[in-house]
Amino acid sequence: MAGICQDFAIDLLSELVDNGAASKTDDGIIYNRRMVRETNLSRVRSQSGRLGGLTKWQNRWQNDSKVDGKIDGKMIASADNDNDNDNDNDNEKNIQ
Repeated sequence: MAGICQDFAIDLLSELVDNGAASKTDDGIIYNRRMVRETNLSRVRSQSGRLGGLTKWQNRWQNDSKVDGKIDGKMIASADNDNDNDNDNDNEKNIQ
């Protein structure tokens, strides 16, 4: 599969295990300890991030349901804004 004979591949893998670059399970599976550590750390960080994000959004949903007309403590602008008043003033000038 790798383009080398089986005996040579076995020698190379044995050298990796002997020099501590790789490990071998009881079943004979060769693996890299660093990759295993990093995978476990990634899973822990993913879980923590998921829990932290869930907590943040739950708090935000609770706060949003308590406050009507506000987002992040700021009033939401209504559809009737100052431009409507400006148009009314212009119309009054045209009528007069």
